[in-house]
Amino acid sequence: MVKVTQVGSCQMAVHPSLGQGVPMPPVGALGERGRRKGGANLRLTVHRCITRLHLSNLRPAYFQPHEREQQIKKRGRMEEGARERKRELSDPGCDVDISGPGHITSALGKGLRPAVLGYFAFMHECVGSSAVGRAMGAFLDKPRTEKHNLHAEGNGLRYGLSSMQGWRVEMEDAHTAVLGLPAPGMADWSFFAVYDGHAGSRVANYCSKHLLEHIFSASLGAGGTQCSQAGSDGSTSDPSALVPPTVETVKSRIRTGFLRIDEHMRSFSDLRNGMDRSGSTAVGILLSPDHFFFINCGDSRAVLYRNSHVCFSTLDHKPCNPRERERIQNAGGSVMIQRVNGSLAVSRALGDFDYKCVEGKGPTEQLVSPEPEVFEMVRAPEQDQFVILACDGIWDVMSNEELCEFVKSRLEVSDDLERVCNEVVDTCLHKGSRDNMSVVLVCFPNAPKVSEEAVRKDAELNKYLESRVEEMLSGPGEDGFPDLVAVMRNLSTDIGMPMLPPGGGLASKRSVIEAVYNRLNPYREEDGSGAELEYNW
Repeated sequence: MVKVTQVGSCQMAVHPSLGQGVPMPPVGALGERGRRKGGANLRLTVHRCITRLHLSNLRPAYFQPHEREQQIKKRGRMEEGARERKRELSDPGCDVDISGPGHITSALGKGLRPAVLGYFAFMHECVGSSAVGRAMGAFLDKPRTEKHNLHAEGNGLRYGLSSMQGWRVEMEDAHTAVLGLPAPGMADWSFFAVYDGHAGSRVANYCSKHLLEHIFSASLGAGGTQCSQAGSDGSTSDPSALVPPTVETVKSRIRTGFLRIDEHMRSFSDLRNGMDRSGSTAVGILLSPDHFFFINCGDSRAVLYRNSHVCFSTLDHKPCNPRERERIQNAGGSVMIQRVNGSLAVSRALGDFDYKCVEGKGPTEQLVSPEPEVFEMVRAPEQDQFVILACDGIWDVMSNEELCEFVKSRLEVSDDLERVCNEVVDTCLHKGSRDNMSVVLVCFPNAPKVSEEAVRKDAELNKYLESRVEEMLSGPGEDGFPDLVAVMRNLSTDIGMPMLPPGGGLASKRSVIEAVYNRLNPYREEDGSGAELEYNW
């Protein structure tokens, strides 16, 4: 049972078997109304949180004695800032999704004061979002691994995409893929984007369907002038409408389109009255015959793979970036634990209107800005290989180089882009990603081709893994039938193993290993050994 003990002016929740503790949010942080109505309920919730953290194999090292004083001081600083705000607590005992920074933000809609939200954000920093999220019920008991796929080709490129809900309770990602833009003279242009929603999927879903409309609501024709109406086949009687727009015109219209759709969504009744507090990042690429226009608003990311190395990557918009921090502070906000006002982990996003209410400030000067950064690059057809767009559920567990090298290795084994994208999201799941995952892969004519040698080596690796698993399970050892964790651990130290896919490692072959394990494990229905692992590979 979790006990509460007094350490100086702070109460600590202590689990007997851990012998350590974490600070409790004081009843004072809940306000007078919280003490009357439900302070005990929230404190009980945190008690359960600590218990579940223990049962989730949380390492005791997180609660070492030398860290207690730092934790107490940090919580005290957060409370001091929170007391300056006068928000009333509507229901401190309500259920709160704190699986991620965006969900902490959404808790404002349930009446939690910033002091309490700051505590949850502090817990994220102390023990990690995965542990806190599991404890508070923000994750499913088992990940949803069904995938949504698309693929097509045209305009001199091929694309494939995959999206998966994973451990999250709700799927909040969305995407756009358009070959041939719905504007006169732009049939040879293409557009792809990934939207990573938070605190709900409303904004992400709307943007995936309507962002292009807002970008093209004023024509991208020559000089930005209004184009004549196109016929049903995309033709037009006005020759000037077929003149390609200038680079600066395109960049300007993209920025304007983002500001327009953000202002348009503000008028939605549920977003205006606070019933829906969702927001979304957006990362995309607009391709003309001669240029790439990389578009980014938030912490999703796009990379260009050229000449067998990462040639370009968009920059994540994080509150701790100097330029972003300056804007946040100028708008009267603060950056605590790398979050806007201690809760939102991105400094630019569509939606999130709770952070766009500072009077006297324009839309790009608010705590959270909807303005994208647009980067233009001249295409190099003989060198460009592929572009990857992905949400942070992918980038949290793979670097730019790791993901590109992994995709390159998979393209040498299969030309099925859906399959390659599926392998990316599965690998990230097995590497420990607890977020929704979406990836769009756009391949150009110079992309890696299927290699007979690579196919042969991949088949040999699969066969080796299958034989090793069969060998481990051929007879019970001293400790009985090994579980999947033990099998994976043994394989990870196998010095005789053929080379694993670069960037993916053993996690990229988890499905091969698990298939053999489940086939030979007579106890899998009883002991759940085939279930998802808590260990990352």
